[in-house]
Amino acid sequence: FCEYRYYNGDHRAYVFALAEAMRLEYEAIAATGLQLQVDCPDLAMGRHTRHVHLTDDEFGEAAAINAEALNAALANVPASQVRIHVCWGNYAGPHHRDLGAGSVWPAVAKINAKYVLIEAANPRHAHDVAAFEEAIRSGLFDASRVIVPGVIDTTAARVEHPALIAERLLRFVRAVGHPSRVIAS
Repeated sequence: FCEYRYYNGDHRAYVFALAEAMRLEYEAIAATGLQLQVDCPDLAMGRHTRHVHLTDDEFGEAAAINAEALNAALANVPASQVRIHVCWGNYAGPHHRDLGAGSVWPAVAKINAKYVLIEAANPRHAHDVAAFEEAIRSGLFDASRVIVPGVIDTTAARVEHPALIAERLLRFVRAVGHPSRVIAS
């Protein structure tokens, strides 16, 4: 979401410069044994904010470049220590321009991270578990990955019933085939 005016509008050059700058930071965090969480709103929310002027295909290309750059930054960090958070923004708006998760998974799947944190309670994206099921069936995510669905809607003024939360979690468990590959969030 930063401006890349110093790179003459060259998105690739900009994100790879960021990756090189962040690489040492990520390595230092990982060296302590801590888990590293990288927030990646550029892979979903970026479509209707920073890259609103792009077509869906052009955005897919930008997301793929971002994933490639992130992998460069994570080159010396074990995937087992990395989790990425992908979202469409936690704001009180209609989210009617959000990109569907099916369009997001190809870039996300390329990132060297064991844990993938994703919205699963936001009413606009509650159905996206179907796209995740398809991503699993198609082989985008192998057995080393752990999905961490956000199953409580933090923007609602009501509390979801525990049975609904369980239902949301179980759908992800069924998709991946084993409870050890799902962490409730």
